[in-house]
Amino acid sequence: MQRGQPGHGWRELKTLPLGAQSLVEFALLLPTMLLLIMGGLQIALLAMVWIPLQGLTQDMARWMAISSQAGPPDGSCNQTTSTIWPRPRWSYGDDGTTYRNCNLPPLIVAANLSTPVWSPACSVGADCWLGGQRHADQMLTVSQTYNWSNVIVIPFIQGGGILSAWIPATTVTVNAAEVMQY
Repeated sequence: MQRGQPGHGWRELKTLPLGAQSLVEFALLLPTMLLLIMGGLQIALLAMVWIPLQGLTQDMARWMAISSQAGPPDGSCNQTTSTIWPRPRWSYGDDGTTYRNCNLPPLIVAANLSTPVWSPACSVGADCWLGGQRHADQMLTVSQTYNWSNVIVIPFIQGGGILSAWIPATTVTVNAAEVMQY
């Protein structure tokens, strides 16, 4: 028998199938790969909520700051005409919730949004212009908090333990500002 032919020593060992080794390597890498894929998906989902939420808050501040004959939408999101025209929207105590809820982006759930916090503050239904709380050319800011637990897909994010230092908060707060116009 010549060297290198089947049944002769070390060359036969090199040609053996290594299926078990591949399975072990796959079993060791699978959790790591799944964690990386799920982490990327989680970051993408959080960005898909944060970016439209920032845009919605900015749009709500802009809508409140400008003067227009259009009033706040009614309960069915139909546009109304302002009864206080030519007074600006910021002059009366509207918290902008109806406008916000009528313009929600797809992933944002109205129940997870807090009531907008406006500065300078004005009570709902109050006349902020006559009361002196708000006036034209003043900065109007709004702050909203959103509980984005509806888009958290990695289970350990809601837990704690040794990973708590890297776990993002389940709420996000966004702010927007506009100059009030008359």
